[in-house]
Amino acid sequence: MFKTLAKFIKLTFKINPLFYLISFLQAILNVSKMFIGVYAVKWIIDLVLTASYEQTVRLAITVVLIQIGLLFLTKLLDQVLRVVRFELRYDLNRYVTSRVMRLEYEKLEDPYFLDLRERAKFAIDNQGVTWMLLEYMTTFTSSIISILSLGLILFFFDWIMIVVLLGALVLHVLIFNMSNKFQLTLTNNMIPINRRFGYYLSTLLNVENQKDYRFTNLNKLVHEKTSEFTNETVGMIEDIQMGMSRFSFASDVINYAVMGFSYIYIAIKTLANIIPISDFILYTGTTIQLGEQLASVVGTVADLKRNVEWIKPYFTLLEIPLQDELHKGNLTLGPIETIEFKNVSFKYPKTEQMILKNISFKVNKGEKISVVGLNGAGKTTLVKLLSRFYQPTEGEILINGINIDAYEYKSYVERMAAVFQDFKIFAYTIAQNIAGHPNDPQGAQDAANKVSLSKKLASLEKGIESYYGKSLYESGIELSGGEAQKIAIARALYKNSDLIILDEPTAALDPIAEAEIYEHFNDLVKEKTALYISHRMSSSVFCDKVLVLNNGEIEDYDKHQNLMKKTNSLYYELFTTQAKNYQS
Repeated sequence: MFKTLAKFIKLTFKINPLFYLISFLQAILNVSKMFIGVYAVKWIIDLVLTASYEQTVRLAITVVLIQIGLLFLTKLLDQVLRVVRFELRYDLNRYVTSRVMRLEYEKLEDPYFLDLRERAKFAIDNQGVTWMLLEYMTTFTSSIISILSLGLILFFFDWIMIVVLLGALVLHVLIFNMSNKFQLTLTNNMIPINRRFGYYLSTLLNVENQKDYRFTNLNKLVHEKTSEFTNETVGMIEDIQMGMSRFSFASDVINYAVMGFSYIYIAIKTLANIIPISDFILYTGTTIQLGEQLASVVGTVADLKRNVEWIKPYFTLLEIPLQDELHKGNLTLGPIETIEFKNVSFKYPKTEQMILKNISFKVNKGEKISVVGLNGAGKTTLVKLLSRFYQPTEGEILINGINIDAYEYKSYVERMAAVFQDFKIFAYTIAQNIAGHPNDPQGAQDAANKVSLSKKLASLEKGIESYYGKSLYESGIELSGGEAQKIAIARALYKNSDLIILDEPTAALDPIAEAEIYEHFNDLVKEKTALYISHRMSSSVFCDKVLVLNNGEIEDYDKHQNLMKKTNSLYYELFTTQAKNYQS
């Protein structure tokens, strides 16, 4: 617990040390209010007994004014602390997001990482752990200062009271430990269920799935699954609440027992004239306050312990080495002259099947290469390796004769642009989607024109400044699959990189739009090097060479015309079969 808590304190203090300063000041103010409240009653009673009317009134007014002033400062600090705590929580989320974006890509497809990320997300989003930990830190600081101060008063009064309170403290610790174990067990059992519930719920609410639901029985299946997991989750939450009620009741019984003993014990001393009646008020009030603070600090420690357990995946996530930490290339990649795969083999982590087997080929500057093959041949995997999403299992990839890991990652990706099969268009303007920033609408327009989007944009009221989608803006526009794909291609062209990777760039385009893209393909990429992956063989006609992959191996690497002379080859079969389908 303490190791993880120390990490949390170190990280939060580094991000915003003001939180701890304000928390300490607030704790001092709370203790001051408590002490004045306890001693004021004693002082007033003493003055009443001495029949000093004027002094009593003056003291009462002074105490009230001081308490009002402290209350005002406490409320003010409380509001400031809320804002600082919110900002700190936001900064923590932003910090972990920035690290996730810099992790090796292979982690994003690793089941272990996905489960770890889900546990961290569950703790932060569902449990509110970061917020709770920050609040508990404030409460804990105040309680500790109060306990030390109150304990000192009781110690000089009667050590028996300290022994009684310590005995109650031990019982509170045992109760809260049992409570923690109970909650953690049920919560850990609930996380996998919650993950599946989240999947079914998002599937049920996904607008894109509604057409399938209306014409199949899938909606009934998903609804039943969602209801099943809802009932299971609700049942577990009920178990947690019932269990917590029992532990809370036991804790309250201990508090009332201590309170009863304190009244009786101190009353006996008062009746025996060992202490004055004003001290009866002082010490009973102090005992009750100290008992409450002890119970509070035990509860806070228990809550801290439970939340620290929940936040452990968060720090495990933060401790995963980043891509730039693992691959510390420091060379700056200049203009790309050559790309070479040299005896490259690859299998995905935690698997045994080789996806690529001893791949070797070379691409020169300005060449357009079409990569074709059956599904599962390794085409997309080849792109992932070149993009440095994964490391080759064997062999190496060279750019300009140097292993790609020797290059600094930022300069490496700046020389490349890619359109992947699962590209995304975001809820920004079309110009921002293309340029990646709001400062060059004309450049974005030029890129859009190159992929024949000018007519579509001209038909929009705000043109290229139109927002995409209606998830954030009512005026947002919707695009067809082909139009969205053209924007993704325009985004790659706007980057003006040496190498353009197009992974199934026309999958959502109709044949006419596809032909239009192909017709202008060489003009679009000009002197750039292009790696073009497609199931549609017509792309090969426009390329300098065709790389034919079959079962993870290179079957051919030649010009389209030469490959078509090999009538018994996989390429010839793929091309002629597809050509017949188009003719029919």
